[in-house]
Amino acid sequence: MAPCLIPELRYLHQIKILGPRYWPVSIDVEKSPGILKSVLSCNGCLYVKQRAGHLSYEQDPKGYLSLLARSMTEDSSSYHSIDLEVIKSFTSDPKVLEFASRFCKHTGKNQENDEIVAVFSTLLYDCVTREKPDILHCFLDIFEIVNQPLSLANGTYALSQLRLVLAFYKHTFTGLLSKHSESAPTPLLHPQFCSMVTSKVDLVLNSWLKDAPGKLVQYLSQGTWPSAPHYLSHFLIYHGLPPSKNFPKDFLSGGNFKLPKMYVALKELKLSVPTIMLIMQTFQCSR
Repeated sequence: MAPCLIPELRYLHQIKILGPRYWPVSIDVEKSPGILKSVLSCNGCLYVKQRAGHLSYEQDPKGYLSLLARSMTEDSSSYHSIDLEVIKSFTSDPKVLEFASRFCKHTGKNQENDEIVAVFSTLLYDCVTREKPDILHCFLDIFEIVNQPLSLANGTYALSQLRLVLAFYKHTFTGLLSKHSESAPTPLLHPQFCSMVTSKVDLVLNSWLKDAPGKLVQYLSQGTWPSAPHYLSHFLIYHGLPPSKNFPKDFLSGGNFKLPKMYVALKELKLSVPTIMLIMQTFQCSR
């Protein structure tokens, strides 16, 4: 048991760091002698990762705050009203605490502001309870992408990256889960968050398409760009549509815009069925 003096390396077989507040570390001296030697040569410090809901012994000698934090991880009712003292029971990171004090306080004066506070509180709570505070800025980047007016967006790069993230969690990560039936990996992005982001983007783009279906039809059939192409370019990127010159136009003849015919005509593009249905409905409305 530590603290203690360790014997010479030749007498050691294994070193383990155990404790309820930190993730365990095990070094097998016989199999990997170089690891321990490198640790001892660098001032003898071995860094360990603190568990979520636990503070250091210096900050929480008796473990009372740790008990509070563990009870909060089992109770999701505080998702939309996080108190700074609760966050302090999870982490002492000054950046996280500053974020909580500035952006996770309800004022009750503005409903829209309170809704944003609720989202930020949920994201912060998810990060600190699942030991991933480092990706809080990624959550905020995604939140900014889906809430920024597309007419003010600087290009389509951000939305294209968001599309890759959503596609990964919808298809690839689902496949990974099926291969780990016993110990399934925990996703960095919660499925509910991905659903919220998808719904938000779909709402914005589908609202634009409903108001201006002719712009998509003119581009796909004739290659004509509108005077304000922001929404059209984002729609093309988000749904994975090719340039107009590469878009099949055989199904346009006759005006028979039925799902089976369009699915066969657009099969090579590997579009999703919802995207094909959107295109079909758009051409039908423009007739």
